Amino acid sequence: MGFVYSFVSQGTNARVGNTVMCRSKPLAAVSLKIFGRVQGVCYRACAADKAQELDLVGWVRNNRDGTVEAEAQGLRDKLNLFVEWCKQGPDLAKVTNVDEKWRDIEKLDYTSFRVEKTV
Repeated sequence: MGFVYSFVSQGTNARVGNTVMCRSKPLAAVSLKIFGRVQGVCYRACAADKAQELDLVGWVRNNRDGTVEAEAQGLRDKLNLFVEWCKQGPDLAKVTNVDEKWRDIEKLDYTSFRVEKTV
């Protein structure tokens, strides 16, 4: 399998999965809090699958208040696709709101996208 080339802003080239990231496009991070019927509907597993499909890194977890929280990092255009997916979620979910907090980053803080324990 060949490598997919994406681009990052600074520093040396980095690799996420089969993506080799080069230095010309900026990285970003987005923190999400997802509201609605989002627990017990495979939201976390499906979100992790979508993030991996988009070559994003970070995590997703349930919160005891019934929300789902996620932190994703990668290329801004792929993060936008992930956020749009999160606003719909898997088939059984009923998302009512998604809070987004965006920031630019210089390097990735994670090496993969994972499902974390409930907090």
